Amino acid sequence: MENESTMQEALNSSSLSLTPGKHSEQISPFVRTLVTLLVVFCGLLFILCIVLASSGRGSQQCEGLGTLPDDKIWVFAVAHHDVNIAYIDNRTGAISGYNVDVIRAVCRFAEVKCEIVWDVETNCWDSRAGESPKGGPGLFNGWYDGCAGWISTKARNRTFKFTTPYFKGPSEMLWTRKNETTSGRLPVNVSDKKIGFLDGWHSDEFCLLEQKDIVGFDTETSTYVHYQTMQELVQAVLYNQIDYAFCSSHPHLMSVLKPVTSSRVCAIEGPAVMHRKDSRLSDWWNPAFKKLLASGQYQTICEDLKRAHGHMPGGDPSRICLDGWDLS
Repeated sequence: MENESTMQEALNSSSLSLTPGKHSEQISPFVRTLVTLLVVFCGLLFILCIVLASSGRGSQQCEGLGTLPDDKIWVFAVAHHDVNIAYIDNRTGAISGYNVDVIRAVCRFAEVKCEIVWDVETNCWDSRAGESPKGGPGLFNGWYDGCAGWISTKARNRTFKFTTPYFKGPSEMLWTRKNETTSGRLPVNVSDKKIGFLDGWHSDEFCLLEQKDIVGFDTETSTYVHYQTMQELVQAVLYNQIDYAFCSSHPHLMSVLKPVTSSRVCAIEGPAVMHRKDSRLSDWWNPAFKKLLASGQYQTICEDLKRAHGHMPGGDPSRICLDGWDLS
């Protein structure tokens, strides 16, 4: 009887432990802990998502085009030409002119951090005699994000990308000495002439091949040379080292030489910011420049071509600024 009683008690004990209520009481601490941990994890994840969304993962929104790093400093290279578009201010030692004014204004409208540096043009784009033109190390190696004031051409578009143009482009001209007698008839035959070009400029020997008012030039058989500076090019013409210079219109050339031809054949669009194809510079520049155009600030920049930069040679606002700049 004692054994039967003990067995009955064991059975009763087992049956009690198998009831739903008892089983729930035994595992509920584990379940509660697991649920608590899951709730805490989900809560932390939700908070993290809110923080990231509000901060843009350390970035800023750009006109619905995604995010840009908050700490990114966009660097622009500007080469000076001693004209009101770009020159070295002797009082401050800094580069100044229309180029600089537009860059600073666009950066303000885009609310991005920008810096402007000076560099030689060939670090943006290089074209040497007898060689195909190519991109310079400044853009390829990321010394800066963009080169300001560069004209879009077929060759450059194969390598780089361009923002919206922000001023009118110059004409491509064939230049000679002012005392040189010319017939004035077109086309001009340069088959037996020596031609000079500026290294890095869009008006190179390949651009000359596209001219309809100039014939007789061939990159394989013609004699031509590249110069590093405009001063060297001008001196070569004046001292009869070359017969013609082929170069975009420029106040310095106009003051000492005379144009024989004038056309706009090689430029696809006016001067803009040239940058690498993997850069997002155009994403924020173009919308910001559009805002600048619609504001009174662009008119001020154009007026400053005479008011602030008028002591330098160069074109007036009607020849440089985009159409519609005068809102008065």
